[in-house]
Amino acid sequence: MERTTEPTGPSRSETSREDMWEQFEVSENEGVQQDGITAPQDTTYVQDEHELDLLRNQALLKLDYKAELSGALLRAETDRVMRCLFAANHANDIDWIRSIPPTTFSEIIRMVQPKKFTSTLGSAHVELSTWMVKHMGIAPMRQIAFEYASVIRQLLGIRKYAGIKLTLGDYMVLLRAARDLGNQRMGRLLWSNLLEEGYKPTTQCYNYMMETVVWNGIHNTGGRQKVRIVPFNMLGRQKQTKPRFHGYSVGPGGVRQTVMSIFNEMLANEAYADVYSFRIIMTASAREGDLQTVKSILMKVWNIDVDGIMAGKPESEILPKQRPEHSPLRPTKSLLFTLAHIFGINNDIPTALRVVDFVARHYNLQVDEQSWSQLFEWTFVLATDRLNAARRMGTDVGHLPHQSLLNLWDTMVSPPYNFEPTMGMYNYLIKHLFRFRWVPDMATKLEEGRELYVRHRRLASLAYHQLKMAVERQSHTAHAQQPDETLERLRNRYEKADLIRQRNIFWLKRWVRLFLGVHNHHVKNDHRFESAARTLPALLWTFRHEAPSRIKYEIQTGLVEIEFRTEQQITLNLQRRFDRQAGTQKILDASRKLVGQRWVRGGVVKKAKRLQEHEQKLEVDSFSSNVEINE
Repeated sequence: MERTTEPTGPSRSETSREDMWEQFEVSENEGVQQDGITAPQDTTYVQDEHELDLLRNQALLKLDYKAELSGALLRAETDRVMRCLFAANHANDIDWIRSIPPTTFSEIIRMVQPKKFTSTLGSAHVELSTWMVKHMGIAPMRQIAFEYASVIRQLLGIRKYAGIKLTLGDYMVLLRAARDLGNQRMGRLLWSNLLEEGYKPTTQCYNYMMETVVWNGIHNTGGRQKVRIVPFNMLGRQKQTKPRFHGYSVGPGGVRQTVMSIFNEMLANEAYADVYSFRIIMTASAREGDLQTVKSILMKVWNIDVDGIMAGKPESEILPKQRPEHSPLRPTKSLLFTLAHIFGINNDIPTALRVVDFVARHYNLQVDEQSWSQLFEWTFVLATDRLNAARRMGTDVGHLPHQSLLNLWDTMVSPPYNFEPTMGMYNYLIKHLFRFRWVPDMATKLEEGRELYVRHRRLASLAYHQLKMAVERQSHTAHAQQPDETLERLRNRYEKADLIRQRNIFWLKRWVRLFLGVHNHHVKNDHRFESAARTLPALLWTFRHEAPSRIKYEIQTGLVEIEFRTEQQITLNLQRRFDRQAGTQKILDASRKLVGQRWVRGGVVKKAKRLQEHEQKLEVDSFSSNVEINE
């Protein structure tokens, strides 16, 4: 069985990042003047030591920003657009900044939306623990969200100093950015400025503002399962918490009350609710265990009778209300995710499955990856046995039979859904099979998961070679013709693919260790030596690159010990990996970014400790040999 050591507490650097993030999340009455989106009376916007210090990277700011901005906008090169603006600000060229048309500045704000970047990284990060993030040497999502929020604030400061007023459309885009970053503090500041400038918020503005409340702190590691409605969690969420945990608070001043206050204001201002508005209201209610409000909304808006569905009423008696195709109340795939999330966090997977299926069929909606992921994650949580201490905290509520996860898997992959499971789902399922020692099923899923890993690895390899070729073409041709795909886009694609590859390797190594642990226990207790002798060698050979260097397991006649790699081969592999990482870092340095340069790669390639020890030993041996020769 795999053994890992979790860090016992935050490091100094982690504590520093926590402090930086708190600047965005203090109470609304603290520091509004200092941390608002208006710029100070200076030629540069950010002077705070905690801000992202973009201006230190002088090399990236040395460009002809006047000539390059239009081309960067045309090619949708977000990072180059930001470099142009920061370079102009650094050069104190305020006249040129003022000459940028408001429509162009609005396009820039739309271009720097964090969803384009943080969503792709967030989808890979969402299943990573704090320890895994540290082990992989990548930036935590909270740090990424902080840095991106800092960039947006600086862009707004440049715009404000240039005297260019934000439009209502700009505010709408920025509120969406606050939602994507999980930053309620940023949303409130934007909302305050929007009202001060005399704009009347639209339904979409209200929706984004409500979502910043519901999804505040979305990038906190491990926060997803803290919204589960169990007595222990609810007691903690009723207490006064740090601002960055306000997204989980209940009771007076909690999520539901805050969202309902915004919703009532929206209706009072004659902004009509749409399907997204009701999704948010239902989510906020479900966060406090109020399923009656959820069922009432479903019934009144769409005539979806949850109790009737669960009671097995004929569907002809409980047909939902049909909405025109372009109606703002027409259900979307996002509603399926909301339903899965609502009933999942309230420990009611049977209702989640049946209601999602009912809505999907009657509104001709496809159950997408996000919805299946919610259903699968919460089924995994509820099908896990709880020990006595956990039961006393109430975490055994909604407990499902062990077979539930396999049943859901079979439902997903079979008609009419035919959904292809993700690596995250394989990880949940293999851990589940390990817990209950279902060895044959575990072996099958290991092989299926590895096939998916191989496909992801090929995509990462292709993305790397495309980026490498583009960098080489650029370095060999001083005035190369603009390629179909820019370095920026190629690099973003590679970083996403490589992050997924790194995560998958980590999981594969864990799976092999889990399988070996459960296999030895399985054979020892059930004496299935013949099965082990027939299937295990082939499986280990398939996973030889991910397996430990030395493996032991029992057979009928004794003990088998396999050495996949000698010490010399291990050292050689470590050296090759170091050389490969150094080469990759050179490619990344040749395609540097102003924002996010070290989000996926740390920037400094370090040799493995084992390789360093080997090199030190060689130096000592060489020195000793020279001494002997001289003597």
